[in-house]
Amino acid sequence: MSEAFRISMNWLHTWMGLVVGALLFAIFWMGTLAIFDREIDRWMMPATRVAVPVAVSVDAIARTMHPLAVAAKARRWGVQMPTARQPTARAYYDTATERQVLHLDPATGVVIAPERTLGATGFFYPFHFSLFIHRWNLGEWRPGSPQWQ
Repeated sequence: MSEAFRISMNWLHTWMGLVVGALLFAIFWMGTLAIFDREIDRWMMPATRVAVPVAVSVDAIARTMHPLAVAAKARRWGVQMPTARQPTARAYYDTATERQVLHLDPATGVVIAPERTLGATGFFYPFHFSLFIHRWNLGEWRPGSPQWQ
């Protein structure tokens, strides 16, 4: 190649490297943070930092959730049982327009704190997951997608 062509393409190489590098940095950084999404959410909501429960009272959780779901005319409601990673019972109900999520004390069924922030599960994870090229499904390689067949 000629020296003039190489010099004239130097700006393209510099700016494309900068843009692609910044995009990859954002994807990898958000992906790293998305691994710890539940822990970051618990850190941002101090009221949900409870000890891992020894016993869970499903009846108490149902007594709390059923009236809330009926009052909101919920189409469905459910509960995610506590784990070592998320020691609160995470209950939700779906209305016609939105999903309401609550953290409950697993032993008593009392609402601990309304979920006011979803810094990790509501921002880091979707940011990381949604940065892929839709046309070829790049970045979304999972069983069942066209790349795996």
